[in-house]
Amino acid sequence: MSVPIGAWLTVKELQFCEETSFGVLPNSPSFTPVGYEPRVKFNIDPGMVAIPKPGSEDVQTVQAGAVRENTWEVVYQPTDLTFAKYGVNSQGLGPGSIDKSFTLLMSVMLNAATETWLILQGARPDTTIISGRAGGPLQIRMIGKAQTFPIPVQADPGYAYATSSTAQPIKLEDGGVNPFSVGLVHLDLFEISVEVRRNLSIIPQPGSNTPQTIQPQNRQITGTFSALWERLDLMVSLQNLSTQNMLWEIQASLGTELDLTLSQLTKLNSLHFSNGEPAIMENYAFQANQASLG
Repeated sequence: MSVPIGAWLTVKELQFCEETSFGVLPNSPSFTPVGYEPRVKFNIDPGMVAIPKPGSEDVQTVQAGAVRENTWEVVYQPTDLTFAKYGVNSQGLGPGSIDKSFTLLMSVMLNAATETWLILQGARPDTTIISGRAGGPLQIRMIGKAQTFPIPVQADPGYAYATSSTAQPIKLEDGGVNPFSVGLVHLDLFEISVEVRRNLSIIPQPGSNTPQTIQPQNRQITGTFSALWERLDLMVSLQNLSTQNMLWEIQASLGTELDLTLSQLTKLNSLHFSNGEPAIMENYAFQANQASLG
Protein backbone atom coordinates (compact mmCIF):
# COMPACT_ATOMS: atom_id res chain seq x y z
CA MET A 1 0.00 0.00 0.00
CA SER A 2 1.31 3.44 -0.91
CA VAL A 3 2.02 5.84 1.93
CA PRO A 4 0.86 9.45 1.39
CA ILE A 5 3.67 11.91 2.11
CA GLY A 6 3.46 15.10 4.08
CA ALA A 7 5.84 18.01 4.45
CA TRP A 8 7.35 16.23 7.47
CA LEU A 9 8.92 13.78 5.00
CA THR A 10 10.94 16.53 3.37
CA VAL A 11 14.58 15.41 3.39
CA LYS A 12 16.37 18.39 1.89
CA GLU A 13 14.58 21.71 2.38
CA LEU A 14 14.42 24.15 -0.49
CA GLN A 15 17.87 25.41 -1.48
CA PHE A 16 19.39 27.26 -4.41
CA CYS A 17 22.54 27.54 -6.48
CA GLU A 18 23.37 30.47 -8.76
CA GLU A 19 23.80 29.46 -12.41
CA THR A 20 26.76 30.31 -14.63
CA SER A 21 24.37 31.15 -17.46
CA PHE A 22 20.60 30.91 -17.80
CA GLY A 23 19.53 27.36 -16.96
CA VAL A 24 23.12 26.07 -16.60
CA LEU A 25 24.61 24.99 -13.25
CA PRO A 26 28.34 25.36 -12.53
CA ASN A 27 30.48 22.22 -12.92
CA SER A 28 30.54 21.56 -9.18
CA PRO A 29 27.31 23.10 -7.86
CA SER A 30 27.08 23.96 -4.17
CA PHE A 31 23.66 24.78 -2.76
CA THR A 32 22.60 27.30 -0.11
CA PRO A 33 19.46 27.09 2.09
CA VAL A 34 16.70 29.56 1.24
CA GLY A 35 15.77 30.17 4.86
CA TYR A 36 14.19 28.74 7.98
CA GLU A 37 11.31 26.25 7.51
CA PRO A 38 10.41 27.14 3.91
CA ARG A 39 6.88 26.36 2.73
CA VAL A 40 6.93 25.60 -0.98
CA LYS A 41 4.44 25.34 -3.84
CA PHE A 42 5.01 24.49 -7.52
CA ASN A 43 2.78 24.84 -10.58
CA ILE A 44 3.16 23.70 -14.21
CA ASP A 45 1.00 25.19 -16.95
CA PRO A 46 1.71 23.91 -20.50
CA GLY A 47 -0.77 26.49 -21.83
CA MET A 48 -2.96 23.87 -23.48
CA VAL A 49 -4.98 25.09 -26.46
CA ALA A 50 -8.12 23.42 -27.83
CA ILE A 51 -8.20 23.24 -31.65
CA PRO A 52 -11.76 23.26 -33.06
CA LYS A 53 -12.88 20.54 -35.46
CA PRO A 54 -14.50 21.91 -38.66
CA GLY A 55 -18.16 21.02 -38.91
CA SER A 56 -18.34 19.64 -35.36
CA GLU A 57 -19.13 20.93 -31.89
CA ASP A 58 -16.22 18.90 -30.51
CA VAL A 59 -12.56 19.80 -30.56
CA GLN A 60 -10.20 18.17 -33.02
CA THR A 61 -7.24 18.08 -30.66
CA VAL A 62 -5.72 19.72 -27.61
CA GLN A 63 -2.09 20.74 -27.83
CA ALA A 64 0.50 22.62 -25.81
CA GLY A 65 0.70 26.38 -26.22
CA ALA A 66 3.69 28.44 -27.27
CA VAL A 67 5.34 28.53 -23.85
CA ARG A 68 5.22 26.28 -20.81
CA GLU A 69 4.98 28.29 -17.58
CA ASN A 70 6.63 26.80 -14.50
CA THR A 71 5.85 28.74 -11.34
CA TRP A 72 7.36 28.39 -7.86
CA GLU A 73 6.40 30.00 -4.57
CA VAL A 74 8.17 29.92 -1.22
CA VAL A 75 7.32 31.47 2.15
CA TYR A 76 10.06 31.41 4.78
CA GLN A 77 11.56 33.09 7.81
CA PRO A 78 14.91 34.61 6.81
CA THR A 79 18.09 33.99 8.76
CA ASP A 80 19.92 36.16 6.22
CA LEU A 81 18.86 38.13 3.15
CA THR A 82 20.98 36.42 0.48
CA PHE A 83 18.06 34.83 -1.39
CA ALA A 84 15.79 37.89 -1.07
CA LYS A 85 18.38 40.11 -2.77
CA TYR A 86 17.70 38.35 -6.09
CA GLY A 87 14.15 39.66 -5.94
CA VAL A 88 14.79 43.16 -4.59
CA ASN A 89 18.03 44.65 -5.89
CA SER A 90 18.36 46.37 -9.25
CA GLN A 91 19.70 44.98 -12.50
CA GLY A 92 23.35 45.49 -13.33
CA LEU A 93 24.79 44.26 -10.01
CA GLY A 94 26.00 40.90 -11.32
CA PRO A 95 26.14 37.79 -9.07
CA GLY A 96 23.65 37.71 -6.22
CA SER A 97 21.15 39.88 -8.08
CA ILE A 98 18.34 39.51 -10.65
CA ASP A 99 21.07 39.47 -13.32
CA LYS A 100 21.68 35.84 -12.42
CA SER A 101 19.25 32.95 -12.57
CA PHE A 102 19.44 30.04 -10.14
CA THR A 103 18.49 26.40 -9.75
CA LEU A 104 16.06 25.40 -6.99
CA LEU A 105 16.25 21.97 -5.40
CA MET A 106 14.50 20.02 -2.67
CA SER A 107 13.90 16.33 -1.92
CA VAL A 108 11.18 14.29 -0.22
CA MET A 109 10.72 10.67 0.78
CA LEU A 110 8.16 9.49 -1.74
CA ASN A 111 5.95 6.76 -0.23
CA ALA A 112 8.05 7.27 2.90
CA ALA A 113 10.68 5.10 1.23
CA THR A 114 12.51 6.64 -1.73
CA GLU A 115 14.29 9.99 -1.71
CA THR A 116 13.00 11.96 -4.68
CA TRP A 117 14.57 15.18 -5.98
CA LEU A 118 12.59 18.09 -7.41
CA ILE A 119 14.81 20.42 -9.46
CA LEU A 120 13.86 23.62 -11.26
CA GLN A 121 16.44 25.33 -13.46
CA GLY A 122 16.52 28.81 -14.99
CA ALA A 123 14.60 30.29 -12.02
CA ARG A 124 14.08 34.00 -11.35
CA PRO A 125 11.86 35.76 -8.77
CA ASP A 126 8.90 37.77 -10.01
CA THR A 127 7.38 39.06 -6.75
CA THR A 128 9.15 39.45 -3.41
CA ILE A 129 7.31 40.52 -0.25
CA ILE A 130 9.22 41.21 2.96
CA SER A 131 7.04 41.75 6.00
CA GLY A 132 7.44 42.08 9.73
CA ARG A 133 5.33 42.64 12.81
CA ALA A 134 6.33 43.79 16.28
CA GLY A 135 7.30 40.87 18.50
CA GLY A 136 7.70 38.35 15.71
CA PRO A 137 10.08 37.11 13.01
CA LEU A 138 10.22 38.57 9.52
CA GLN A 139 8.53 36.64 6.75
CA ILE A 140 9.51 36.61 3.09
CA ARG A 141 7.26 35.40 0.30
CA MET A 142 8.73 34.97 -3.16
CA ILE A 143 6.92 33.92 -6.33
CA GLY A 144 8.86 33.26 -9.50
CA LYS A 145 9.16 31.40 -12.78
CA ALA A 146 11.55 28.74 -14.04
CA GLN A 147 12.68 27.61 -17.46
CA THR A 148 12.39 23.88 -16.74
CA PHE A 149 10.72 21.65 -14.17
CA PRO A 150 11.56 18.08 -15.21
CA ILE A 151 9.94 14.98 -13.78
CA PRO A 152 11.44 14.46 -10.29
CA VAL A 153 14.36 12.02 -10.19
CA GLN A 154 15.14 9.24 -7.71
CA ALA A 155 18.84 8.93 -8.51
CA ASP A 156 21.00 11.22 -6.37
CA PRO A 157 22.31 14.05 -8.61
CA GLY A 158 25.41 14.13 -6.41
CA TYR A 159 25.54 17.86 -5.73
CA ALA A 160 26.95 19.55 -2.64
CA TYR A 161 23.72 20.01 -0.70
CA ALA A 162 22.98 22.51 2.02
CA THR A 163 21.85 21.45 5.47
CA SER A 164 18.63 22.89 6.86
CA SER A 165 19.05 26.35 8.35
CA THR A 166 19.30 26.29 12.14
CA ALA A 167 20.15 29.97 12.70
CA GLN A 168 17.66 32.17 14.52
CA PRO A 169 15.22 33.90 12.15
CA ILE A 170 15.52 37.68 11.90
CA LYS A 171 12.97 39.58 14.03
CA LEU A 172 11.60 43.06 13.49
CA GLU A 173 13.26 44.14 16.74
CA ASP A 174 16.69 43.21 15.33
CA GLY A 175 16.57 46.53 13.49
CA GLY A 176 16.58 48.46 16.77
CA VAL A 177 13.96 50.27 18.84
CA ASN A 178 12.80 52.38 15.89
CA PRO A 179 13.83 50.39 12.81
CA PHE A 180 11.86 52.39 10.22
CA SER A 181 12.14 56.04 9.25
CA VAL A 182 10.38 58.29 6.75
CA GLY A 183 12.71 61.15 5.91
CA LEU A 184 14.10 62.28 9.27
CA VAL A 185 11.17 60.90 11.27
CA HIS A 186 11.78 57.63 13.16
CA LEU A 187 8.52 55.81 13.79
CA ASP A 188 7.26 53.53 16.54
CA LEU A 189 6.64 50.79 14.00
CA PHE A 190 4.00 48.09 14.54
CA GLU A 191 4.11 46.31 11.21
CA ILE A 192 5.48 46.76 7.69
CA SER A 193 5.32 45.07 4.30
CA VAL A 194 7.40 45.89 1.21
CA GLU A 195 6.61 44.36 -2.19
CA VAL A 196 8.92 44.35 -5.22
CA ARG A 197 7.59 43.21 -8.59
CA ARG A 198 9.97 42.43 -11.47
CA ASN A 199 7.30 41.86 -14.16
CA LEU A 200 9.13 38.92 -15.69
CA SER A 201 8.80 38.40 -19.43
CA ILE A 202 8.93 34.84 -20.79
CA ILE A 203 10.70 34.75 -24.17
CA PRO A 204 9.52 31.83 -26.38
CA GLN A 205 11.94 29.45 -28.05
CA PRO A 206 11.32 28.59 -31.71
CA GLY A 207 10.28 24.95 -32.12
CA SER A 208 9.85 24.34 -28.39
CA ASN A 209 7.44 25.29 -25.60
CA THR A 210 10.38 25.56 -23.16
CA PRO A 211 11.15 29.27 -22.61
CA GLN A 212 14.31 30.52 -24.27
CA THR A 213 14.88 32.88 -21.36
CA ILE A 214 13.02 34.74 -18.62
CA GLN A 215 13.89 38.42 -18.27
CA PRO A 216 12.99 41.10 -15.71
CA GLN A 217 11.35 44.26 -16.99
CA ASN A 218 10.39 47.39 -15.06
CA ARG A 219 10.63 47.18 -11.26
CA GLN A 220 7.67 48.30 -9.13
CA ILE A 221 8.11 48.92 -5.40
CA THR A 222 5.16 49.41 -3.07
CA GLY A 223 4.33 48.77 0.55
CA THR A 224 2.36 49.55 3.68
CA PHE A 225 3.23 50.25 7.30
CA SER A 226 1.48 50.88 10.61
CA ALA A 227 2.94 53.02 13.37
CA LEU A 228 1.77 54.67 16.57
CA TRP A 229 0.13 58.02 15.85
CA GLU A 230 2.39 60.42 17.72
CA ARG A 231 2.93 63.32 15.30
CA LEU A 232 1.53 65.00 12.20
CA ASP A 233 4.61 64.68 9.97
CA LEU A 234 3.24 61.82 7.88
CA MET A 235 -0.08 63.53 7.27
CA VAL A 236 1.80 66.64 6.14
CA SER A 237 3.89 64.52 3.78
CA LEU A 238 0.79 62.93 2.28
CA GLN A 239 -0.97 66.30 1.97
CA ASN A 240 2.04 67.84 0.21
CA LEU A 241 2.83 64.72 -1.84
CA SER A 242 6.39 64.98 -0.56
CA THR A 243 9.15 62.78 -1.94
CA GLN A 244 11.63 61.48 0.63
CA ASN A 245 13.76 58.48 1.40
CA MET A 246 12.59 55.66 3.66
CA LEU A 247 14.94 53.37 5.55
CA TRP A 248 14.18 50.02 7.18
CA GLU A 249 16.97 48.84 9.47
CA ILE A 250 16.69 45.05 9.38
CA GLN A 251 19.75 43.93 11.34
CA ALA A 252 21.34 46.81 13.19
CA SER A 253 24.26 44.68 14.40
CA LEU A 254 25.27 43.86 10.81
CA GLY A 255 24.27 47.15 9.22
CA THR A 256 21.69 45.35 7.05
CA GLU A 257 18.98 47.65 5.73
CA LEU A 258 16.39 48.13 3.03
CA ASP A 259 16.72 51.56 1.41
CA LEU A 260 13.60 52.86 -0.31
CA THR A 261 14.78 55.84 -2.33
CA LEU A 262 12.54 58.68 -3.54
CA SER A 263 9.44 57.36 -1.81
CA GLN A 264 5.99 58.89 -1.55
CA LEU A 265 3.09 58.17 0.76
CA THR A 266 0.22 57.35 -1.57
CA LYS A 267 -2.68 56.73 0.80
CA LEU A 268 -3.75 56.91 4.43
CA ASN A 269 -5.33 53.48 4.71
CA SER A 270 -6.66 54.03 8.21
CA LEU A 271 -6.52 56.13 11.35
CA HIS A 272 -8.67 54.06 13.63
CA PHE A 273 -10.37 55.30 16.79
CA SER A 274 -12.09 52.72 18.97
CA ASN A 275 -12.91 52.46 22.66
CA GLY A 276 -10.72 49.89 24.32
CA GLU A 277 -7.86 50.13 21.85
CA PRO A 278 -4.56 50.64 23.69
CA ALA A 279 -3.18 53.00 21.02
CA ILE A 280 -4.14 54.77 17.81
CA MET A 281 -2.34 53.47 14.74
CA GLU A 282 -1.88 55.26 11.44
CA ASN A 283 -1.54 52.98 8.44
CA TYR A 284 -0.11 54.23 5.14
CA ALA A 285 0.57 52.89 1.67
CA PHE A 286 3.64 54.05 -0.21
CA GLN A 287 5.62 53.59 -3.39
CA ALA A 288 9.33 54.02 -4.07
CA ASN A 289 11.36 54.72 -7.18
CA GLN A 290 14.26 52.50 -6.12
CA ALA A 291 15.08 49.81 -3.56
CA SER A 292 18.36 48.41 -2.30
CA LEU A 293 18.73 45.52 0.15
CA GLY A 294 22.12 45.03 1.75
